[in-house]
Amino acid sequence: MVQSLGHSSARNSSKKMQKEQSTWAKHHSIGASTALPAFVKGANRKGDTVDSVQTADKHSASIVVHMSNSLQVMLPLKILPFRLNFLLLQPKCDAIKLKQEPLYCFQTRKSWDITVPVNYAASSFVFFNSATTSLATFVVLVATALYRSLKKRYNEAIHLKVEMFLKTYGTSKPTRYTFSEVKKIARRFKEKVGQGGFGSVYKGHLPNGVPVAVKMLENSTGEGEDFINEVATIGQIHHANIVRLLGFCSERTRRALVYEFMPNESLERYIFLHDSNTQDLLVPKKMLHIATGIARGMEYLHQGCNQRILHFDIKPHNILLDYSFNPKISDFGLAKLCARDQSIVTLTAARGTMGYIAPELYSRNFGGISYKSDVYSFGMLVLEMVSGRRNSDPGIEDQSDVYLPQWVYERVIAGQDLVLNREITEEEKEKVKQLAIVALWCIQWNPKNRPSMTKVVNMLTGRLQNLQIPPKPYV
Repeated sequence: MVQSLGHSSARNSSKKMQKEQSTWAKHHSIGASTALPAFVKGANRKGDTVDSVQTADKHSASIVVHMSNSLQVMLPLKILPFRLNFLLLQPKCDAIKLKQEPLYCFQTRKSWDITVPVNYAASSFVFFNSATTSLATFVVLVATALYRSLKKRYNEAIHLKVEMFLKTYGTSKPTRYTFSEVKKIARRFKEKVGQGGFGSVYKGHLPNGVPVAVKMLENSTGEGEDFINEVATIGQIHHANIVRLLGFCSERTRRALVYEFMPNESLERYIFLHDSNTQDLLVPKKMLHIATGIARGMEYLHQGCNQRILHFDIKPHNILLDYSFNPKISDFGLAKLCARDQSIVTLTAARGTMGYIAPELYSRNFGGISYKSDVYSFGMLVLEMVSGRRNSDPGIEDQSDVYLPQWVYERVIAGQDLVLNREITEEEKEKVKQLAIVALWCIQWNPKNRPSMTKVVNMLTGRLQNLQIPPKPYV
């Protein structure tokens, strides 16, 4: 068995061992006052060699002792973390296991001695690489332990933040469920119906049989802000065109949101899934109905609440459809609340989904960030709905040739059809043109040129006659 590299071993070593130490010190220019590292007892046996890896000062030195049946490494104390004992889950550094291989660790006053048995097969064994591998293993262990510790503290901080919010939020919030109750509601998460930016959505049923959608916040970011945003916004409002939050769960790191169930899924499916079933449902009259419903919901968020709610992620995926194809705005994870008289808001970074983000969120040169940023996203959504095309398609190499706003604008100016995948009547063509013109107003680069959602509702419902074609919404 390999013995400890301790001071007692050094004192009891033979004259031959002392000679080896002197030779080693002379080779490395270490003075007589320098504390030499202890050598393995019996290291002078045939087939055993000693090779230096690093020397520093009298407080730290590293050597590799290659023995016939093991590799023993002494590392300087300053290289290893002061909580090595805690990391190895031992009261003292000895008799531990690492990857099913025995590993012995002995402590002296100024260093840690680590013995790792290895399979020595040839004299060409590289001592330095072996030592590096051993050290790397411990570095990985230390990093893993540190990561887990920081993650635990981070999760605890988020939990406290969420609990503080829920306490100050009052009793007007939706029903709070335990995680055990959520599992029962979601029937142990067997029926997955969707995947969002913050997690998975499962179908479930409340105890009274009402169908619900349970969103598990698996990819939660922003220190719990997505959860807080959802509860703080739709948790206290009720509107026909905004999905209703029925309950929530916050239990340590587990957070869930329970919504009313939307059987017809999201608008995205009907715009981009080009099959006969979806295309027959999304006719121009239905497009106008859906666009008007979304506009009414956004108008309520911007003007009808005690605090103005900016959504910052309006897109087809976040528009859900109920049994009657009424649209409902969902996913308020990026939402921001502000005073109703506050015209400009401050953000540290752009929010939303590429293709729907207003220019001012990228650069303040276009103007201030406000509710008009949501108006831009709405305009892009409507353009996609009337054209059946995405505003950006990764599958197309030259995006400049197919920029959706330019394509729609040029066809409106030329009086050409926008719906190309089916035959429509003249009345339906007028509805599509009306939608396109409203959308082009909404995506004006200058936020001041975009209409409010109240004006958008009036434009869509015909209260504003003789819609004028806006300036080009692109350079």
